[in-house]
Amino acid sequence: MKKTDFEALLGSVSLEQEQPSPTLTGQELDDLLGPVSRQEFVSQYFSKTSLHLKGAPDKFSAIFSWERLKHALERGKCITDKLYNIKASYAAGEDSGDPHDAAEVSHDKVIDVLNGGGTICISNIQMADPFLAEWALAISGQLNFTGTVGINCYISQDGSGFPMHYDARVATTIQVAGKKLWKYSTEAAIPWPTNNAVYQAGNMTTAVGKLPDNMDIQEVVLEPGDVLCLPAGAWHSARGIGCSMALNLSFTPQNYLAHLLPLLEKFAEQNPYWRGGPPATADKIQGNVPAEVVGYFRHRMAELQQLAEHIVRNENAPVEPWLRSLTRASYKGKTQIRAIPEVSPKQLFAVSAPPLRYIEFQGLLLISFNNEIHKFPTSLAPTLQRMADNSTAFTIPEILALQHEANGLPHNEVIHYMQVLYKFGIIDLL
Repeated sequence: MKKTDFEALLGSVSLEQEQPSPTLTGQELDDLLGPVSRQEFVSQYFSKTSLHLKGAPDKFSAIFSWERLKHALERGKCITDKLYNIKASYAAGEDSGDPHDAAEVSHDKVIDVLNGGGTICISNIQMADPFLAEWALAISGQLNFTGTVGINCYISQDGSGFPMHYDARVATTIQVAGKKLWKYSTEAAIPWPTNNAVYQAGNMTTAVGKLPDNMDIQEVVLEPGDVLCLPAGAWHSARGIGCSMALNLSFTPQNYLAHLLPLLEKFAEQNPYWRGGPPATADKIQGNVPAEVVGYFRHRMAELQQLAEHIVRNENAPVEPWLRSLTRASYKGKTQIRAIPEVSPKQLFAVSAPPLRYIEFQGLLLISFNNEIHKFPTSLAPTLQRMADNSTAFTIPEILALQHEANGLPHNEVIHYMQVLYKFGIIDLL
């Protein structure tokens, strides 16, 4: 097949001529998965087994394109965060590969790599495309995913790709342009592996789980508009058929212990035996741990068992750990506090990454957003419910009228809480 000239495709760019981004609607997950419902997706597919969806060729044209890629590459030149990086591979989708094949390259080498027959992977491209960051954040929220979401962009010359490997995250490939041949296992080689792995025939241990030769391997050609979602740990390889561009929406989990530790630490800080540590002893250490230390350890473990039983019986115990686990982060860091703008009565606002989620807990309404929990009084429930139920834009007078009709909350208090929502990026100007 004739090779694509990427100099002509990506060589010129002007950020002043960038196309406007679409507006988030709160239906991003449904639009991505259709005709599969989100309920069917989470119960039958997500992190469990593969899902291949056919789509119309222009299904993702508003989300990403060659033009948007050029602008992202231009913005990326100013990004110093190492999570954003570009790697080149000259593999060809082999069934067995070299784990050291991919090498980091600079922006000025992207076109050379592609014209030389390689593949480019731009990790965390959402850091260079603000709309992709909000889009990924919205999908993560609509899944209530307790981990981190990111987007990689893969551009391949004809015959180029990546060899058989698996990722330690759920990988959802979105074919934007061109075609790509995929081979993949329908199930995970090992559930939620801690590391990525590249398959090397004759040189693998059982630590990586089941090998491709012992698994059901499917083959499919992804075309524009198609989606392929693989569970973490599913073997897969890919090779471009002609010029190919795809986004990979990834869901990286967190070990849930990190969110339970604050409960345990609070208990330990209030207990003098935990604060003091194991008892001092005068015994010589000759083959055995001192009996006093063994006894100390057993007593502390018994206390932890009692604590765990107490937590299990407390229906409110999961609230804060679960809310904190809903990071809704897309490698953007913590929310930046913004200045309050002057707005007119007709100024439109919208939830920045729909849907808005809140939970009532201990007399407060809690919103988990971008690594932080924000607290509001229960009197603001009508406003938060309107924002959660209805993704359409709203004005400040509309919210004032809603609150007045519901509970007569003073206008100055409503405006204050609206300012707080805006300061932390939960709502945004349109």
